Amino acid sequence: MTSILNENKELLDKITLYCGNVYRRRLIKDLEDLITVYSIVQVNFDDNLRVPIVTVIADCNVIKITLHKSFPFKCHSSIELNGEPYSKILIYTSGERKAALKELKGIDCLCCESYICESNWKIQLRLRDIVDEVLKNIKINKEIDTYIRNKHINTNDNNNENNNQINDIVDANKKRKIH
Repeated sequence: MTSILNENKELLDKITLYCGNVYRRRLIKDLEDLITVYSIVQVNFDDNLRVPIVTVIADCNVIKITLHKSFPFKCHSSIELNGEPYSKILIYTSGERKAALKELKGIDCLCCESYICESNWKIQLRLRDIVDEVLKNIKINKEIDTYIRNKHINTNDNNNENNNQINDIVDANKKRKIH
């Protein structure tokens, strides 16, 4: 068994008690896989829901995955990113953000591409795949922010340039009237 579970006998006992054999074996493999890639992995157990909660800290982000009772057939009940629902960074209400996503990545919706979309979850996917996706989508959101910011800067520069040209024309016309 993994060191993360060996260190916490109470957690291991709960997983053994509440999780079926398939669930338990898969969870242990997924946790071993996570630990090899991400150095800070914590597992707790929600006694009310009787499911594990896996927390990974990566790139200064806290990713919290509450697993589904039917894991690995259904992956998660919820995913949080830094205490907020992960879906917040996937669903865009701004037309500008949607257009930037389409232009930069060629897709219409991050949510529809995500593993949180039930039709995208496959039993072969691992918890590590979810964490990797979350980190990838954080980067995509930063790219979109930068793209939009640069677009506004360029628009403002063009407006300033147009304003300067207009001012030059007005000044030239004023000089003509004086002479």
